[in-house]
Amino acid sequence: TFSYWQYIDKLVYWGGSAGEGLIVPPSPDVTDSAHRNGVPVLGTVFFPMTAHGGKMEWLNKFLEKDSNGNFPIVDKLIEVAENYGFDGWFINEELHGALPGDWMGFIETFNKCKKAGGKEYMEIQWYNNDIVVGDYMDMVDGVSYFLDYGSNTVSNIQSQMQAVKNAGMADIAFSKLYFGIESAINGFTGNADKFSNLFTSTGHRGSPNIFNPEE
Repeated sequence: TFSYWQYIDKLVYWGGSAGEGLIVPPSPDVTDSAHRNGVPVLGTVFFPMTAHGGKMEWLNKFLEKDSNGNFPIVDKLIEVAENYGFDGWFINEELHGALPGDWMGFIETFNKCKKAGGKEYMEIQWYNNDIVVGDYMDMVDGVSYFLDYGSNTVSNIQSQMQAVKNAGMADIAFSKLYFGIESAINGFTGNADKFSNLFTSTGHRGSPNIFNPEE
């Protein structure tokens, strides 16, 4: 039973595979427990690498637009989250095949639809399989970014945080960028350097996104 809610500001209900399903809403017990402790919880949309059974057709269908240039899947994702009472979606796209503009268009449509439906609290967290936020991934409203596990060098943390501050978001920089730490394999002691890069004796450089599927 997870007992450290006071230390986190959101929980991603991670899962999905090519063989078992790509869209994973959080189970009711997890959502209820998170909300009782004031923590939002996100479901997962997972596009696995082709080496693990992922198919570009799935991604292309997901990002398909209608005649008005909108993404029909957005309405469904918002509807599912609303019906099951959770707070948005974690997009884990590891096929490396979508054009950056496709994802930006999807995110912009999501934000437009959630506002129109009075669901301002909903958000997208986007997993960036690279170690930087590219120029195309603007700091748009309602989106946070999970940077890859190689992103925890001091220089990269500082440059990425500065980019968010330069975008006029200094006051919320720590809630926009999360630097990934893979603790499932090596635990916390095996990632001591990554934690120390984020949390120093003189200050807090950035926020970690801790991957631990066994929790």
